[in-house]
Amino acid sequence: MVERPFRRAWAGTARTVVFGLLAAGVLLSIVAGGPLPFAQRLEPQRAALLRRGGDSVMLVYYLVLAQGVAPDEAQPILVWAGDLYQAAFEADPSDFQISLSAGIVLRELGDTSAARSFFPRLRPDQFDEATHYALKGVYALAHSSYPALSAVERSRGYLAGIGPGALLIAHGYRANDRPDLAEQALQSGARRAGPLVTRLAVVGMVNGTILLCGIVMVLWRVVRWRRRASAPAVEFLPTGRWGSRESVEALVLWTFASGALGSAALSLAPISGAPPAYLLIAPSLLAAVLAIGWVWFVAGLQAGFGWDLGRALRRVAIGVAAAGLVVVPALAIYGLLRLAMGVKTADSPVLPLLMAPDTVVAKLLLLVAIGLAVPALEETLFRGILFGGLRRRWAYWPAALVSSAIFALVHQHLAGFATYLLLGLVFAYLFEASRSLVTPWAAHAAFNVFNLMLLFALFG
Repeated sequence: MVERPFRRAWAGTARTVVFGLLAAGVLLSIVAGGPLPFAQRLEPQRAALLRRGGDSVMLVYYLVLAQGVAPDEAQPILVWAGDLYQAAFEADPSDFQISLSAGIVLRELGDTSAARSFFPRLRPDQFDEATHYALKGVYALAHSSYPALSAVERSRGYLAGIGPGALLIAHGYRANDRPDLAEQALQSGARRAGPLVTRLAVVGMVNGTILLCGIVMVLWRVVRWRRRASAPAVEFLPTGRWGSRESVEALVLWTFASGALGSAALSLAPISGAPPAYLLIAPSLLAAVLAIGWVWFVAGLQAGFGWDLGRALRRVAIGVAAAGLVVVPALAIYGLLRLAMGVKTADSPVLPLLMAPDTVVAKLLLLVAIGLAVPALEETLFRGILFGGLRRRWAYWPAALVSSAIFALVHQHLAGFATYLLLGLVFAYLFEASRSLVTPWAAHAAFNVFNLMLLFALFG
């Protein structure tokens, strides 16, 4: 009779020590601030990705000018493009066209001293004779306030192949009192935006549909609320034998295993070239499965964590509609904080996922993983386990705030903290109101799919 309590005490102490060591390892890795396992391997792909993004933003700039918007009013778009080109240059300073793109945009923004640093000195042996001749025209346009018309014609063919090239051509024509030709150069840039417009239209239609669902849901919920206003409230308590201790252990195990499995995946990746897309995604997914499995094991192999599949279609519809309502304010909050804090678009934590080989299979894999698997695992961890564990002891708002704050912190993106906090609160409310993880999962999935489609449209 004495031996069994002793064994339980010993097992509890050993469990505390093991998870304490794992937590210490996580904290040390955060303090060390080392790069993500694949970060250094992806630098060449990062430069190409950011350059494509800058080119897309320049097409948006040309489209806005073609609609009659004044250049001063469209300047924030140009600043956005400049940030992307400069980040691409930092990733690959040897790419000559990236440096030209950054210099041209900075010149247009009036920062001539910084712009000139992006125009390295031309060497006769650096390019073939035709390219060298064209680049001399580019340099004449970039460095002179009154370039000759011959410089415009000499460099026009070369500049047409880079994102902000039409902007520099237009500058040259304006300097020679040819506003009609300057306008034609900008219009040609706008005409090249056809494929981008199609992609953005698809994204807009998707978001518009989600937003329309949100409006319908609000109207429907108002009617239902009036009908059920007198119904007694039923307190939500998730089923299963786990609490705050198991919730903390799940987070520690997930964080530690993500780093360990990411390092292991790096050793399996090919030495040259970009690693396969699944190696970028699999470590975090497997770590989440391990953490959830641990809680399921210690909870007696019976916990469902809130995955009630009853009325699934109705709950999916409500979740998607909620995403339609929250996506615009969430992105607006993120954009305002990013500008206020000086955080560049290139610092987005999602961009590394787009650096995998640019194939249809890779994109479909990302859509399935980011749009379906990641929301399912994160909702199980943060709403089912963490929020559910805290909800046993706390009222709704403390449990929702703490779980949402941790959800925001683990994404490790300071400018996006408020956005992730808002999303976490919305997902916790959907879980509490619907008594099922299906509803927040659908909202999370819809939000992720919309953002991933937007990034595909801009970055290719």
